[in-house]
Amino acid sequence: MIHFYMKKYHIVIVLLSAIIVLLCCNESNNSRLLDEEDLINKNNAIELEKQCQVVLESNNVQFGRFRQHFVHSIDDEYWAFHDITKQQIFVFTSNGEFKTTIGSRGSGPAEFQNVYGYNFSGENTIWAFDENLNAFKHFNLEDSLLTTVSGIYEDGFLQSHPQLFVNDNKLYIPITEAKYRTQNFSQLWKSALVAVYDTDGDFLYTLGTFGDPVKNPDTYNVRAILDFDFEKGKILASFSTSYKLSEYDIQNSTHHNFGIESTNFMIPDEKTRVNDSFNQILEKGLRRSSPMAAYITDLYYIFHYQNLSQEWYDTRDPNAKDHYLVIYDRVSKKYMGELKLPFALGNISKSGNIRLIESIDPDQFTISTYTITVSDD
Repeated sequence: MIHFYMKKYHIVIVLLSAIIVLLCCNESNNSRLLDEEDLINKNNAIELEKQCQVVLESNNVQFGRFRQHFVHSIDDEYWAFHDITKQQIFVFTSNGEFKTTIGSRGSGPAEFQNVYGYNFSGENTIWAFDENLNAFKHFNLEDSLLTTVSGIYEDGFLQSHPQLFVNDNKLYIPITEAKYRTQNFSQLWKSALVAVYDTDGDFLYTLGTFGDPVKNPDTYNVRAILDFDFEKGKILASFSTSYKLSEYDIQNSTHHNFGIESTNFMIPDEKTRVNDSFNQILEKGLRRSSPMAAYITDLYYIFHYQNLSQEWYDTRDPNAKDHYLVIYDRVSKKYMGELKLPFALGNISKSGNIRLIESIDPDQFTISTYTITVSDD
């Protein structure tokens, strides 16, 4: 008899325990959803304030079509633009005065076939990676070639995105490892994020991995788009397939993924595949947002994405797209809000200067500098 009651008591305890666990799980899930809801609906006032405007000097300077994103020197004295049609790098001072051109189209030592990443060194020289020639090339601002060294392919890497970073006599290039670049890209999340070379062209090591944000990509065009804070040892990555960002700590090799689906970010209802026709790729592109960049500033982590339009397909004018910034607090990773830009984004400096391209007219190529303030509404 005692055994019977003990057995009943044991069953009751188990049932009560199960109910408590279930209630706790529901409470935990509701709490998570409520926190996310509160995060998404947080209404910060984000103001964009124009500081100045620069028109690039066009007297005796002829350029074709610049790639939208451009780079600036560490001291912000110079801006450099890649001319896609001429395969030259045009350098201007930050007040718009023409300084020089770097390279020209061709396959010679001081020429380019396809610049796929370039940037200033701390000494205001320029390093560029030529994807077609698989070579790093180093120039001064008098258009003199200082050195050229072998690239990345023999080390089993492909370049992930047209970027290159230079720090402390090292070259940092976003890569995918060729062994993971299968047709369906299902293994690419295992790939290293960055390959590091010395300025003699010798491979040193890799940093990071693509990780969770690309485990189930919605397009075959999987890329990692980076920014660095070398002083604090941080890499910020955005990915062509996701609204998620990843912070990588160079010192302790840790990842922190964060990010929310903001108001205007469009997630596609079907994947873009390698064997899609050109028209199918264009059509699907109109139904998905395109992550373009991630920036580290003193106060914020900023994610730039764009929504394409038929007008952009027809004209290739970057201002025919809708451009958005999603802003996170740099320390807490807390979502601060989303901002629609009035013009295409050129770049964002560490100090928070936002450069917008108001006009791509070669005779009146206009860039304006803005700052943002984020405050509780």
